[in-house]
Amino acid sequence: MPKQRLNETTETNRLKKDIGARYKTAFIQKIHQGTYGAGLPDLFVIQGGHCYWMEIKVGNNKPTERQANTMAKMRRAGVRVAVVTIHVFNDHSVRMWQMTIKPPECDDYDFTDVGIAIERERGQSWDVERLFEYMDNCYTTDDQPYPR
Repeated sequence: MPKQRLNETTETNRLKKDIGARYKTAFIQKIHQGTYGAGLPDLFVIQGGHCYWMEIKVGNNKPTERQANTMAKMRRAGVRVAVVTIHVFNDHSVRMWQMTIKPPECDDYDFTDVGIAIERERGQSWDVERLFEYMDNCYTTDDQPYPR
């Protein structure tokens, strides 16, 4: 089986589609990097009265210094923001995609004890409920929960 090439735009669009399919009333906006979007995370979602920012990365890609600084400032301000890294691998001849969700200040964006991993098979949707649940319940700023 040829190695699957990951593309950030394709994976961002897939995540947008899965969020929209699960949450029909969600506001989902892809942030286009340019004069006004430089450094902002790729995806902005409002769901259930909560705002979420996600920087989407594929493979071994990491946020730029500007992105990391912006997300750190957002997180200090109490914003739900995460780096979502998508990998593809073969598990017993089944192609699997794995999403790793971590705080932006985490230096190691590989598989570690920080964050969670969500898997899906070809044709399946991402478990976006689990993604938002993690961002709601597990992220803290200065050991204090995000304001609700």
